[in-house]
Amino acid sequence: MKDKVNIQPKSKPEGTEAICQLLQAAREQTAKQLPALELIVQTTEAKAKAESLAAEKAKEFQVFQEENNRLRNEIKVLQEYKEKTQRELCRVRDKQKTIGENKSKYTTINFKIKVNMNTKNLFGMLLPRASTKEQMLKQARKTVCNNFSSIFYTINKQIFTIAILLFILLTSFTAEQDKRITEANYLKEDSLLWYGYEENANAIYRLMKEHPEKNDSLENILSLLYSKAAIENVGLALKYFTVPSGLQRVYMLRNMIGKKTLKNILNVLPDTLQNTSYANYIRNYIETPQLSEGDQYVKFETQTASGEKFDWRSMENKNLLLLYDGLSCMGKYGRDYLKELLDKTDRKDLDIVVFCCTSNLEHLKELQKHYPDFTLISDFQPEGNSMNIIYDAQSRPTCFIIDRKGIIQVRCEGLDPKLIEDYLKSDRCLK
Repeated sequence: MKDKVNIQPKSKPEGTEAICQLLQAAREQTAKQLPALELIVQTTEAKAKAESLAAEKAKEFQVFQEENNRLRNEIKVLQEYKEKTQRELCRVRDKQKTIGENKSKYTTINFKIKVNMNTKNLFGMLLPRASTKEQMLKQARKTVCNNFSSIFYTINKQIFTIAILLFILLTSFTAEQDKRITEANYLKEDSLLWYGYEENANAIYRLMKEHPEKNDSLENILSLLYSKAAIENVGLALKYFTVPSGLQRVYMLRNMIGKKTLKNILNVLPDTLQNTSYANYIRNYIETPQLSEGDQYVKFETQTASGEKFDWRSMENKNLLLLYDGLSCMGKYGRDYLKELLDKTDRKDLDIVVFCCTSNLEHLKELQKHYPDFTLISDFQPEGNSMNIIYDAQSRPTCFIIDRKGIIQVRCEGLDPKLIEDYLKSDRCLK
């Protein structure tokens, strides 16, 4: 028998097995690294987006800086104009003083007015006797008053607008953090402003009683004081518009500030004030066209003291004197004048209707009993009402004469007998 041969299976060489293990380890390592590669790609894309966003922000910041510089330059120019006008005022006053040194023709009234609890020599007013010089000085004072009036309305259109834009740009990110812009500080500054004005005005009223022959000159000075207080009043409102009382004052001065500035104020108003009543009133005012002389009057829903809906049709084919509140403000003299108008005219030619700022019917009934000669109406919305928004009335009273065709012929703040009578005479319903 042949010898049996045992055939052993061939074993893999040691080198081949090592290579297989190495390949397997490489595959595992590659599998582990794949998520890391995807993460790198995502991170790169996020970085690119961040860099792009940063570039856009840098561009926006550059535009902001350029606009800021432009507004600063405009403010500087307007400030120089204001200072120039102030110097002109001082020049006119100095001229008055020089003229007054001729004692043979002039008498001098020197007086002091207490300002903010401190006695200060406010001005010495020199009043001439000679008629020609009187006319010259009166014209000079009139020029000063006109300059102040011009400045006031220029500020309304230009300085107020630019100043608030600059203020918004500089404080929109820090106004809420500024500890000085607070409700308490606004109320304090507002009280000081009007306390000072009342002290000065009372001193002038006393002088009017003591020297009635100088009333024209004193009234000019009183007008200057009021113009100054009015300008400061608007300035305070713009400074503190981010607090509730400041925003309320902005609403009250809306027709002085202008709609463009009001829009800018609403755009940067803190979230806590965006949905308040006064913010909504301002928004409504901006979106609504206001009426002026020559426009067709607008009817709105309102009630009489009897609780019935007021019928505007009863005012057709007659002249209507529509007053925005103010019966108490005008005093007995004003109310007697209105009664006299009614006595001198026929109801088919003229009627007087007073819109009252009251919140309820019971109060309107009480007012009607107190003022029985006039027709009182109200929509029971003391602020933000149709007279405020559509007729742009804020001062009490604001008077509107509406003719027989429903056209607003006269609009005046306060009761102006001459304007009223001139129109009624032109209509031949008042002799």
